[in-house]
Amino acid sequence: MKYQLEYDKCLFSGEEIDYQEKKEYLVGISLWVRFSDIFITSEILQEQGVSINGEMLYLGSLVTVSYNSKTKEFTFLKNPDYKGTYEIVGYHKTVTPEKGFAVLDDVAITKEEFEFILSKYGELFDDDSSLQNLAYGTHTVEE
Repeated sequence: MKYQLEYDKCLFSGEEIDYQEKKEYLVGISLWVRFSDIFITSEILQEQGVSINGEMLYLGSLVTVSYNSKTKEFTFLKNPDYKGTYEIVGYHKTVTPEKGFAVLDDVAITKEEFEFILSKYGELFDDDSSLQNLAYGTHTVEE
């Protein structure tokens, strides 16, 4: 089986954001980034590394994503020694139904909703020079 790896890049707010249009509270949003490298296995799909200058590195570490709350823009910086490519393949929001509620829900959203959240609430998210990866996933490549 052939597959590619995807990593989330998570942006958080210091406090819950009252997402009035959906009657919920935003805690964060994330981008899902898929890398072009193709891995082959007959077993369990798992995280893999690639060799960069003789060092094994996880793909998620090869693209640094930062966020500026003043401009409401993301910046992508790819390791110059990484020869592969990447693309954004998904958008998520992390929400809670009530302010201060301990249970969070990660929900897939459209690019349009993601852009709306940034345009209306973008200044309420924290500046971040390197968004965290909290999860990875796999994408099966057709043979």
